[in-house]
Amino acid sequence: MVLRLRVHSFYNRGISFLVSSSLRNLSTASSLFLNSDQTITEPLVKSELEALVLKQYSHGKFYSLVKNAVSLPCVLLAACQNLSLSANSSGDLADRVSRRFSIEEMGREIREGRFDIRSCCVEFISSSLVLPNLKLKVLIEAIRMVLEIVYDDRFATFSYGGRVGMGRHTAIRYLKNSVENPRWWFRVSFAREMFEERNVDILCGFVGEKINDVMLIEMIKKLFEFGILKIELGGCNSGRGFPQECGLCSILINVYFDGLDKEIQDLRLKMKVKNPRVGTGDEESTGNVFFKPVNIYAVRYLDEILVITSGSKMLTMDLKKRIVDILEQRLELRVDRLNTSIHSAVSEKINFLGMYLQAVPPSVLRPPKSEKAVRAMKKYQRQKDVRKLELRNARERNRKTLGLKIFRHVLKKIKQSNGFKFEGEIENEVRDIFQSWGEEVMQDFMGSLEERWKWHWLLTRGDFLSLRHIREKLPQDLIDAYDEFQEQVDKHLAPTQAKKVLEDEERRVEEEEEQRYAERTVEDLTKLCMKVSAPEELVRKAIKLVGFTNSMGRPRPIIHLVTLEDSDIIKWYAGVGRKWLDFFCCCHNYKMVKSLVRII
Repeated sequence: MVLRLRVHSFYNRGISFLVSSSLRNLSTASSLFLNSDQTITEPLVKSELEALVLKQYSHGKFYSLVKNAVSLPCVLLAACQNLSLSANSSGDLADRVSRRFSIEEMGREIREGRFDIRSCCVEFISSSLVLPNLKLKVLIEAIRMVLEIVYDDRFATFSYGGRVGMGRHTAIRYLKNSVENPRWWFRVSFAREMFEERNVDILCGFVGEKINDVMLIEMIKKLFEFGILKIELGGCNSGRGFPQECGLCSILINVYFDGLDKEIQDLRLKMKVKNPRVGTGDEESTGNVFFKPVNIYAVRYLDEILVITSGSKMLTMDLKKRIVDILEQRLELRVDRLNTSIHSAVSEKINFLGMYLQAVPPSVLRPPKSEKAVRAMKKYQRQKDVRKLELRNARERNRKTLGLKIFRHVLKKIKQSNGFKFEGEIENEVRDIFQSWGEEVMQDFMGSLEERWKWHWLLTRGDFLSLRHIREKLPQDLIDAYDEFQEQVDKHLAPTQAKKVLEDEERRVEEEEEQRYAERTVEDLTKLCMKVSAPEELVRKAIKLVGFTNSMGRPRPIIHLVTLEDSDIIKWYAGVGRKWLDFFCCCHNYKMVKSLVRII
């Protein structure tokens, strides 16, 4: 039996969703909630956690998520399992966690509001870095898991980063496969600043619109106040390494920008209504007229926002003004208007997610074969034909040798005795050999126009029996046999039909090649695709900066690795190179990146 919970009025937009979960999951979650003070040895699976969180939904909001979900020992144990790098059983996980702190006591402190966040972190005054201890990491992971269930399915489809299956490569694949005929684009650039108190208040207001839980909002504020959560817009300070941010920051950024995503989504829908599709495709042609609808594409990866339009520049300017106004007025963020400029997608590259984007014709991404490549292919085909002919000649030579041996053996036996009897097995093998030999000879003969022309000419030349005065003097049986023989010769040896078939095949191949050339030409004139390329010069500079190459670009040894074993050195270099290749694996110039990384 399946219990369906229908939830209405999501984000005050009339969006409804249908959640199906088994009664076993709900009963398990209810029993865990009622017996929250008992010892728990099994963490919750995702389906049970979803049932537990959705049970707190009522009248368009979620209530008391900290008391009824985050503070439960089974949820905290599931958070410990997410943080654990080992794949041990849940019983071993509970034992290892109990050696460090008590899950039940921690849940009780969170539920009663006695959990001290300040005492669970270590602050480095010299570097303004705050590191949480294990208990606080578990609490942050539990909050992240609960917020992911509440918000993940309600984010916009073009919101990437901090979501399962919606990473950087997914965003790049969307740009490569879905964006057609881009004309203008711009990337929203923020002034470098940290999330201030006013931004945290706005964020908590957005969270409060969906979650009615004072304890959760207070926890988020304290995490920002004590410097455990840090959100920096506009880039990193050092420009190297990774920012010291936890996984909770990603989902909070998505919550903060969700209102902007909804506005962009409404604009896209309105634009589609104004420019409906013609026929069954996005682009329909009638004669020499091509219809190209005006589309708006948007991709947001955390705080990096890219907006692409296939319309006019005025439309892009109006769209940019509206987005910047929302960011500055509603979200109170400082936008770098100088760098947030509109660029031509055809003539200018734009940097997004560390890669260069540019609109190019399809022939740039899938170029036709050059004349040199065609010549190389023809040369390779000729070499294949020569090898095939050599193999056929060798096979014929071996068969001839085998046939002569068989005939010599048979003749010798016949001379030595009055008769010769084959054994059944040998007779069948000889029959199979000669039968396959004959079939292959006939197949090669029927496939050769020259041989058929030659034998047809030899068998039909000097056709004196077709003369009337000759036919009158010959017997009728001989004339009928000759006519039947000539019919069979014309039927099997005349290559007229085969020649016609070969000519039709050659003509069809030429027509298909001309058709493909015409289609490529039309696509190059009427269609634009997205080209994603890696910054080669920046990669070279980065490799040189970290000390992998010298000033001339040649590899150099790293003295700090001299004390390691050879296998450890190889693994270290392989790990570094694999990170570069994984990052730029979806780029058009991936082979160039491989050649640069190969010197590491």
